[in-house]
Amino acid sequence: MVLCLVGALTVMAQEVKPGKAEVIDLGKDVKLEMVLVPAGEFVMGSPASEKGHSLNETQHEVTITKPFYMGKYEVTQEQWIALGCENLSVYKGAKLPVINASWFDCQEFIKKLNVKTDGGYRLPTESEWEYACRAGSTTAYSFGDKITPKDANY
Repeated sequence: MVLCLVGALTVMAQEVKPGKAEVIDLGKDVKLEMVLVPAGEFVMGSPASEKGHSLNETQHEVTITKPFYMGKYEVTQEQWIALGCENLSVYKGAKLPVINASWFDCQEFIKKLNVKTDGGYRLPTESEWEYACRAGSTTAYSFGDKITPKDANY
């Protein structure tokens, strides 16, 4: 099982601390940045008319009742290695995201992160992930309805 096709792992803290950002020190000058995502409501899923819409996808209202912290960026290979996880990424580079990680690999990373930081980190739920990615937008992408190479690396 692969966590994500392109990008890697996003971790989140269960408890919100005062302030809008949190930086976790993983040692050896390796940091993990978290950003505050406020509680709120959104329409999850895409309309049937949207390109790429899946037949098993139904739009519905979702309420995120509590604010949470989410990784500002995908987990990098240097962060992954800093916690003693094996880097199985095909394309190597300290600042590149971890890819080819299974759900089990990600759980091991989170377990090690929680031990190191005494934190309550976990993977986001599907609703939390989409809510954070939408960033308040109602379009197909957070920046509009059309994606081009200038918008993303895909």
